[in-house]
Amino acid sequence: MLHHCKPAILLPVAIILSLGFILIAQFGLGVTDGSDTRAGKLTSLVRVSDSEFALELEPSAKERPLLQRALVTVFTQLDSNKTFDTQMADALVLAHSFNVLPRVDRQGVEFVVAMSGIGFSAETILLGFGGEAAFSPQFGRRKGLAIPENSYKECTKASCFAKLYLFGLEAFSDILYVDPAVVINAGFSTSAVFELSTGAGFFGAVPSLGLGENTLDSSVLLFKPSISPSRKIDFEGYYLDQSPSCTTWSRLPESLNLQLLASRSQESISSSQIIPHDFWTYKPSPKNPSSAIHSRWASSMRSLFDFQMNLYNYSNVGLIPTKLSDLDLMIRGNTFAKKFVIITIMSSKVEKKVFDRTMANRARYCERHPEVTHHLQSQIFARNAVWQKIWTLADLFGNYTTNHYDWAWLLDGRDAMIMNGEIELRSLVAKFAMERPDLDMDVLIARDISAAMNAGSFFVRNSKWTRDVFLPELKLYANHSQENIREHPWQEQWGIIRMNDDGRNDTTSHLYQVEQRRQNEFNSFTFGPEPTYRPGDLVVHAPNHGWKGLYSFLEDKNYKEY
Repeated sequence: MLHHCKPAILLPVAIILSLGFILIAQFGLGVTDGSDTRAGKLTSLVRVSDSEFALELEPSAKERPLLQRALVTVFTQLDSNKTFDTQMADALVLAHSFNVLPRVDRQGVEFVVAMSGIGFSAETILLGFGGEAAFSPQFGRRKGLAIPENSYKECTKASCFAKLYLFGLEAFSDILYVDPAVVINAGFSTSAVFELSTGAGFFGAVPSLGLGENTLDSSVLLFKPSISPSRKIDFEGYYLDQSPSCTTWSRLPESLNLQLLASRSQESISSSQIIPHDFWTYKPSPKNPSSAIHSRWASSMRSLFDFQMNLYNYSNVGLIPTKLSDLDLMIRGNTFAKKFVIITIMSSKVEKKVFDRTMANRARYCERHPEVTHHLQSQIFARNAVWQKIWTLADLFGNYTTNHYDWAWLLDGRDAMIMNGEIELRSLVAKFAMERPDLDMDVLIARDISAAMNAGSFFVRNSKWTRDVFLPELKLYANHSQENIREHPWQEQWGIIRMNDDGRNDTTSHLYQVEQRRQNEFNSFTFGPEPTYRPGDLVVHAPNHGWKGLYSFLEDKNYKEY
C-alpha cells in the first residue's frame, strides 16, 4: 500500500481531483457519449478537423481497431491567466516531437495526453493539434472500449496520483509514460523502447539518481497496463509515487531518463534518448555539454511555432529568447505566446527615401522576432493620418479570427526608429504589467517632457475593453461636437488624456501611464533639456521635428540603427 512507503520525490501532478484523456491518433474513430460525468472517467472518442476543430462522432467504436502501444504524458492545466502555462507548452512540444519522428517509429503507436482541470481552450487546442482522434476529457460513459466499468477508482480525498489511472488503460498493450518536460533526443526509437522487458516487475523505471538504487524516478515509466494491480492502490492520505517498496519494479537503461543533466558528460548526453529538463528556469552555459540539449529544446519550440503559424496563423507557444531573464518575465507576465503587430501609418505621398528606410527598419525587427508582424496602413480613411491609427487598430483587433494579434505597438512612421533589435516586446510589456498588478493593463503609454502622455510609441492590448470601450470612445473625439476638442493640436493624444484624467469608462483601471523619467524605455526623444535617447534604448523619436529632425540627430551623433 502506498501510504506505508517512505517519502521520496513529489509527483509533479500529485494534487489532482479529476483526470481525463486526450488521444492524438493517426486515424479517425469515435464512440457515442453517455450521461455519467464522474471525475476520472474515460469518455468518448472524437474526430477533429484541423481547420475548424469540428467534432465528428464516426466511425463507431465497433469499427475501431485495437490499439497496441501508446506514448503517454500528463499535465495539470493552470487556472490563472496571469502566468504562462509551461506544462501545456511542454505537452504540445512533446506531441509535436512525436509527430515528426520517422514514420517507422510512430507506426502502431498512439500519442496520449492525460490532463487534470482541463478547460475548453486546452481541450480544443490539443484536439486540433494536427491529430485526428481524441479521448474527450470530461464527460460521458465508457462505451465500446475494452475497459471494465469497475476499473474506475474515485479519489476519496483532495489529492491522488494521476499516473496511477494510466495503469487501467487496457485498450493498449504497452505504455511508455514520460513527463511533459523532457527532450526527445536524436537517437530515440519507440520500437526499440517497447522491445525492452520489464521482467517480473509491474513496470520499468530508471533509478532516481542520488537517492539510491532502490528509489525510482517516475519521469519515465514503461508498463503493460492492467486494472487489477491499480485497483489495489490505496488513495488515503498524502502519498508519493517513487518509493520502491510500494510495488515491484524493474530497472530500465539510464539512457531512457538521463537525470541531473547539468552535471552530465557529452558522451552520456549524446547517447541518451529521453532527457528531463528544467530549461524554463535554467539555461546552461555554451561550454556545458547540456547546451546542445537546450538548443534542441529551443529548436523544437521553434518548429512547433512554425507548424502552428502555418496552419492557424497563431501559436500556443513562443520562441525561446536569448536571455533567461526575458523568458522569466514572459512566463510570469503571460506574454510568451503572445503575438504583436507594429502599426505604421504612412501614406503613399511620403518621400520614397523615408518610406524605404522606415519599412526596412520595421522589417529587420520582425525578421529577428517572428512573433511580431508589421502592418503598413497607407490608405487614410479617418480625418487624417494621426487619427487613422485608431481606425486601423479597431479593424485589426476586430478580426481576431484572421489576425490573432494580442498586442499592437503603435509607432510613428516618419519620425520614429527602432534602434535596439535585441529588446523583446514580450518581456518589455510583461515587465510593466507585473509592476501594476492592480491594473488590467490594456494600454501602456509614457509621459513625455511636457508632462503629458505621448502616443508616438505606445502599446494596446487586444481585449474586450479595448474593442468595446476604448477604441469606440476615442473615435468620438475625432469628430467631437466641441471644436476645441475636435481640433485640439494633440489630437488622439488629447482623447487618451481626457479619458484617463476624467476617469471615463474606467480608463484608469486599464491604462498604465509610465512616468517621464522612464520614458526612454520605449519612447526616447531626440530633444529635451538634453536628448532623452541613449544608445541601447528601444526607440528614438523626434515629435514635431519630423523625419528631417530625426535623420539629422542620428547623423550628428553618429547613431546607427541596429
